[in-house]
Amino acid sequence: MTPFIFPFKGLYPKPEYVAEVIAPPYDVVTRKQAKLMAANKPYDFLHISHAEIDLPDDIDEHDEQVYLKAHENFKKLVQQNILVQDQEDCFYIYQLQQGAHKQTGIMARASCAAYAENKIRRHELTRPDKVLDRSKHIETMGAQVSPTLLAYKKDPALTHLLKELTETPPLLAAHLQGVIHRIWRISDNRVCENIALLLNKHDTIYIADGHHRNEAAYQVFLKHPEYNDSLVGIFPEDELVILGYHRVIKKINDLQKFIQDLQKEFNVSEEGALRAPKEKGEIILYVKNKTYLLKTSSNKLDVDTLTEKVLTPLLGIHDIRKDNNIAFVGGQDALQQIKQLIDSGECDAGFLMYPTSMQELLHVADAHEIMPPKSTWFEPKLADGLLSYIL
Repeated sequence: MTPFIFPFKGLYPKPEYVAEVIAPPYDVVTRKQAKLMAANKPYDFLHISHAEIDLPDDIDEHDEQVYLKAHENFKKLVQQNILVQDQEDCFYIYQLQQGAHKQTGIMARASCAAYAENKIRRHELTRPDKVLDRSKHIETMGAQVSPTLLAYKKDPALTHLLKELTETPPLLAAHLQGVIHRIWRISDNRVCENIALLLNKHDTIYIADGHHRNEAAYQVFLKHPEYNDSLVGIFPEDELVILGYHRVIKKINDLQKFIQDLQKEFNVSEEGALRAPKEKGEIILYVKNKTYLLKTSSNKLDVDTLTEKVLTPLLGIHDIRKDNNIAFVGGQDALQQIKQLIDSGECDAGFLMYPTSMQELLHVADAHEIMPPKSTWFEPKLADGLLSYIL
C-alpha cells in the first residue's frame, strides 16, 4: 500500500507566545468579529487568516491586497522569531480538551493524490467561491495554515501509542474559548516510523471538517505539482463530537400556509419552550415565539428529509450552497443564536436538527454519496496558528 500520511517540518509559535498567537479557525469568525478579537494583539493569527482586518473596511475581503497582506503578516511573525520551524520532519500530537471531553490526534501532511483517489474520503460538496478563496490564500502564502480535520476508524494500537506519548509535558499549551489545546512534538525517527506505519495501514481516512481546505489544497496541487500535500489533523472517529447544524430561513411569505403544508408531510405538534431535538426523526421548528415538533419516520438523514420535504418543495430552495434565503447556525450556543435571529425579526424561521452521527457520516462516505452541505458541526475545533506547513 502506497503511504499517503507523512511527517513534516512544522511551523509553530514559541511557547512564550502561543497564547498571543492562537486563533479560532478562519471560517467560524466574521470580519467584524476578527477585528474585535485581534485588536491590540499584533501576534494574533487572525492577522493572517483574516488579513482584511488590517486594511480599510471598504476593501473586499477577497481582494488581492488581502492575500498579500496575509503573506506580509505571516513573514513578519517568522522574521520576528514569534513563529519557529523545525528543521526535521516530525509528527505532532494534538489534544483538545473541552470540559471532561478529550480527543487526541496526529498532525501530519496528507497526499493530495490520495484525496484524488478517494483514500481521503469526503461526504459533502464544496462551494467554488470558498475553495477559490482558500486556494488564493495557500498560493500567496506558500503555506497551509488551517488544517483539515480527518477521522480514522478505531485503532487500539494507535490509541495506546498516543496515550503513552502524551504522558510527558507538551511543547505547547493554550486556552481558547473554553478549550485547552496541547501539542507534543514527536521527532524520534523510530517513533515517527511507527506512527506512519499505523496510520498508513488504514486504506481510508475520512474528512470530518474542512472540505474546502482539502479541496483548495488539491486545486493548488493541480497548478503547482510540487505542492503535493495538505495539512491535516487525524483523530479517531470515536473521540469526535458532532453537534446539530441548524438552518434559519430569512423570509417565508405566508407562515400560516407554510405550517399547514408541513402537516401534510410530518406529524406536527406545538411545543412549549424552544428546545433541541432529542432523537433522530425529530426536527424542531421555531417561528415568532412558537415552537413546533416535526416528527418523521424516514430512514434518511434528517437533513436530507428537511431538504427534500421542506426546503425545496415548500420554500423553493434548490441549492442551499447558493440560496440567500437560508443560513446556518452551529455551536454550543446555537439555540440562543436562533432564538435571537427569529425574535428580532431578522429571520422568519429556524429549523433545529438532531446531530448527524459519525456512523452515518462514514456510511455516506463509504457509499460514495454526498450529504447536504452544512450537515455536521464538529466541536471542539482545531485552532489556527498552532501548526502551519510551509509548502
